[in-house]
Amino acid sequence: MSIQREEYSHVDVCKEALTNINTYNTFKQNPLYTKILQHCPHEISMEAYKKISAILNDNDEIWKIIALNDTIGKPQTYKYGTIPYELSPTTMLYVYQAMIILNKIKNKKLTICEIGSGYGGLCFMLHVFATKFNVIIQKYTLIDLEHVVDHAIKYVNDISIKSKLDMNVDGIQENKLEKIDSDLVISIYAIGELPKEIVDRYIDKVFIHASYYYLWWNLSNFHPYFTGQKTFTGLNISGHNNIITNIVETNIVEN
Repeated sequence: MSIQREEYSHVDVCKEALTNINTYNTFKQNPLYTKILQHCPHEISMEAYKKISAILNDNDEIWKIIALNDTIGKPQTYKYGTIPYELSPTTMLYVYQAMIILNKIKNKKLTICEIGSGYGGLCFMLHVFATKFNVIIQKYTLIDLEHVVDHAIKYVNDISIKSKLDMNVDGIQENKLEKIDSDLVISIYAIGELPKEIVDRYIDKVFIHASYYYLWWNLSNFHPYFTGQKTFTGLNISGHNNIITNIVETNIVEN
């Protein structure tokens, strides 16, 4: 018997998108997907844009490549300043995050591990901006649930063809996690949504082997491993309690 639509989750949307071209072409509009991902509010993306525009001109040629992120999935898009392309709020936030990360650890060769792959948008954006910051991304590993990470790999492969970027990306299912040696670990909300015992496993298998990490945490009860780190000011999300911490950046959003 087929699963009824109301029983679906974002994982089922990802699974269906792997074989159904219509689902894949519109997944960024699916409310079951956007409930979990692709739900950055427009006002937050405007705050990100203001910070970006201080260092990136609206007429920069790179916006043409950035805009490719919105050519798959049919997201809602908006006009930002005089940028010649409409962009989704999530794409604008990925631009901000990529520039923050690469500006902090520029002029390096990097291996990157992202916990919580999303659809692969931040992975794409980091590859877009890497050369601007003299960074060579040698390998990028995405970790998520089975169908979610498979969907992200498909997306990254498709967007790399469109953008003509050389992206060495692989995917690991969360339940098959082993030790990962990487220079940088990224998690946008995902690590903060997991039980402590699973976070402990990620610390043991991933974090303690990395030189840098970049976290957005959606709970105020920060895991003890991440407390007391070096801080700096990052994106100010109106109406939320943000604590920016560690070598790169961490946003803690209090629910």
